[in-house]
Amino acid sequence: ADDHTCFGAGVYLFQSKDGIEWEQKFDQPIITGLHNGQRDGLRGISEFDSALSVIYDYASEHYFLYARLNIKSGVRYIQCTKSKNLRDWSPFKPLKINNFEFNANKHNFYYPHFFNFKNRILGYTAFYEEGNHSQKDAGIYLLSPKSPEEWTVVDKMKSTGFYHEEPHGPKSSRFKNECHTVNGLTEFNGKYYLYIQSNYYNFHADKGCYLERHEIDGSYI
Repeated sequence: ADDHTCFGAGVYLFQSKDGIEWEQKFDQPIITGLHNGQRDGLRGISEFDSALSVIYDYASEHYFLYARLNIKSGVRYIQCTKSKNLRDWSPFKPLKINNFEFNANKHNFYYPHFFNFKNRILGYTAFYEEGNHSQKDAGIYLLSPKSPEEWTVVDKMKSTGFYHEEPHGPKSSRFKNECHTVNGLTEFNGKYYLYIQSNYYNFHADKGCYLERHEIDGSYI
């Protein structure tokens, strides 16, 4: 994302032949925070400071981009847009997830990822209610598509919670534990793993930020 106080000025596209050397494909952003359809209720401009995902759907021959949608302060969701050429994008619209009771006044789908896995398209997202440290259903949930614009929640992959010690404990309800996931799901020898960025807010300066690998139940994947 472009350098901007709320990271909404634009998203640039890069390409590579080997995954090591990269070059910018277009001079201008492929999409900006003022893109048609955006309905950010916090700053009035779409933010791109959370995880972004792009997948290609062979059935519709479109690319789909998924981004953060701020409904209001403390309430986040997912929006999507599609393109045939990675340059001209349809208006943003909220992602359809019909089998999950999402309360747009207090719930969050945060740091979502959408990716290819074993010839399938899958996704996952953190779900929580900001400030509710006793929430039982907070966790990272697996998503499966009916179409790239309509998804269903399959199951909770991992329960998550909050830090409970100051300075980032109960009074600092904004700071969340285990909701900053890293894109992708891996499988080794029949076991499934996801990766979480720990110490995201760097409260423990001696440890820095690092990744933790968590084995999950893959029977529903």
